[in-house]
Order: sequence, then C-alpha cells, then structure tokens
Amino acid sequence: MSLIIKPPKKGDKLKEADLKKFEKTLGTTLPDEYRKFLLKYNGGYPNPAFIDIPKNDYCRYPDDMGTSVEFLCGIHKDPALVGIDLAYMIDKYKITEQQMPDELLPIGGDIMVNLICIGLQGQYRNKVYYWDQDWAADPEKENQPFWKNVTEISESFDKFLEDLHEAPE
Repeated sequence: MSLIIKPPKKGDKLKEADLKKFEKTLGTTLPDEYRKFLLKYNGGYPNPAFIDIPKNDYCRYPDDMGTSVEFLCGIHKDPALVGIDLAYMIDKYKITEQQMPDELLPIGGDIMVNLICIGLQGQYRNKVYYWDQDWAADPEKENQPFWKNVTEISESFDKFLEDLHEAPE
C-alpha cells in the first residue's frame, strides 16, 4: 500500500515565505526532506501509519514494539489546528515543559501522546526519533537534556515515511 497523507484542512498550503519565517523564529533551517514534506503537505494524517520502534532498555520496550502515528505537524494559522501546529509543539514540549533535547524538534504524535521528532543539529540532523513521554525526565530530579526516553526510529525523514506500514494483526 502506498502512503497517503490526508491534509488537516483543504487548501491549507504552506508558502515558502511562511516556512522561512518559521525557520527564522526557530533559529535554524529544517532538514531538506522535512521542508519538502511541509511544502507539499503541510502536515497531515498518514495512512498507513504504523512504525516499528527499536528496543529501548531504559523504557523497557519489548522487541516487537510499534505505534501508530496519529498526525504529522505543519505550520498553520487556523486556531482549530493548534494541536498539530509546529509552533504549539515547540512551546509545549521545548519551552513550557523543557523536557526535550535541544537537538530535536517535535513533528508529530502517536496514539499514546508520545512524539515523533526530527533531529535539527549535527549527528542528529534529519534522523527521526520516538520520544516517549511516559519516561521523560522529571525536571525537578534530572538534568536536561534527557535522552534516555528517545529512540532513533529512522536514519532520515524520507525513510521514516517509507517505513510506515499497516499495523500487524
């Protein structure tokens, strides 16, 4: 089955100028593969949506862990789409709760309120990660950034999209 991205709202096409404005606010450019995705789809709901998660001993994942990607974020002006907006995700997970490493940008979520992230800097750039909120650092007890609850799920954004598949039965 080929991947289908259902748009969050018809006609909500992202303009290059709005993307550049977002990147300026972010203080860095987005990885090329993710930029192209945003310009083509501006986020949305993938189908198929299941992704395999490699074993993470800290989070006590079983060998056959996986999850369904509920949404991929975009850059939206419509307040009705705030929950899948990149600016909202940055505000919630990187500024307000300060639980995410600086190198990562939350770009989506799963059915269990965990996050799909993309690397923005250095060795992490363009790689896709699973950020498990159940195992996130307690800011009062642990130093930030905290990587124990982060698992690499793909070597690139395009590969991540290719690896989405139907959930096993």
